[in-house]
Amino acid sequence: MGKEFAIELSQDIPLGILKFKPSNEELAILRLISCEKEEAIKHWEELWKHTEDYEDLLFSCKELMPSVVNKIQTCCQDGEWQQFIPKNAQFLAGLPRYTWTKNQYIINEYQKIAAALDQENIEFIALKGICEMLDGSTLAFMRTSRDIDLLIHEEDWEKCRLIFENIRWTKSKNLSSWSYFNSPIKPHAETFQKKERIFDLDVHFAAIPGAKSASQTFTKNLWKRKVRAKKYPSCFIPSVEDRYIITVANAFLLQNWKVGHTTKYIFDMLSLSSQIDANQLKLITTDAERLVKMGDLIRQSANLVDEINGNPLQQRNKEYRINLSVNQNFLIHIIRLLIIFQLINLLKSLNHGIHVLTYFFSRVILKILNTLKWFLFSNKSDSSQINRPITYHPNQFSIHFFRQK
Repeated sequence: MGKEFAIELSQDIPLGILKFKPSNEELAILRLISCEKEEAIKHWEELWKHTEDYEDLLFSCKELMPSVVNKIQTCCQDGEWQQFIPKNAQFLAGLPRYTWTKNQYIINEYQKIAAALDQENIEFIALKGICEMLDGSTLAFMRTSRDIDLLIHEEDWEKCRLIFENIRWTKSKNLSSWSYFNSPIKPHAETFQKKERIFDLDVHFAAIPGAKSASQTFTKNLWKRKVRAKKYPSCFIPSVEDRYIITVANAFLLQNWKVGHTTKYIFDMLSLSSQIDANQLKLITTDAERLVKMGDLIRQSANLVDEINGNPLQQRNKEYRINLSVNQNFLIHIIRLLIIFQLINLLKSLNHGIHVLTYFFSRVILKILNTLKWFLFSNKSDSSQINRPITYHPNQFSIHFFRQK
């Protein structure tokens, strides 16, 4: 037997090491996207090998399905790929065209937003999916998109809010209006919506997800290194090096691990890595470590890309004395724990002390009010609001303690 290599992502948490392991379905779909034409059917068959119904697929696999179907349709004879999918999944044939059409609509809406901001001389940068579409990436037009991500300077926030409202984008009512009580850990973005709710507009103050203060240095550097998009040269986007760092940061975001978006960002890594050579990767790793302490995460992502592309690096897996599998829902408790640690660190500064105490107090009050609201007004017998649970692989996440020497 040949050597086996771990296909996983890991990060430090207060409890130990938290690991994410892609399922066999996710690996099949990622390898299909990046494989040579003659290997496509093999990975497509592997994807459906143990799946009797489309709804049994992992949510993360459904996210990538437009790109995958587009790839398989161009790699084999007409109808050959359909013999491997369940009968109730024949609708997949039209998914690439639907996704492409929706993304064209997103591009058109972005151009309206950009024109309104340009008219007021406001500097902005496109991020993530819309950024890749503006740059002309073929894969990006097959990517599932739910929002337009836009980076602005925080001092332009009030001007931008008025501009967005003038073109019928209004601030989401789902977000808490108690901004002062949330001040110790401010969000890195604000969400706007249109009445149709086809997609959202996420207005970012920082390029890296999480608390905006954690990536101020990186964001400041990103503004200096912005470039013009290839397909739409009037629009600015981050450099390919900064886009890779942003993608890796999203791939390791625990909230994305919880909701099943990790594989989508691995897909973005695969797409961006084709534009980066070995020397660029070294510079990216250095920048990521210097600006946001992400050097190890960049190295992990590079190893994962090599493994998916069939070029594994020889590596010695670290052994731990205790390994515990945890389910997807447990990640919310880890996220809460990390927020508490972040707030405790803020207590070191006297300026933040009153904000932290106010934050904790407001959380308690809001929790009580929400509980009362549910108790008084919710219809417990109404089962129509129960959503189908997101399918997930039971052994994707694990916590490891006490590394062996």
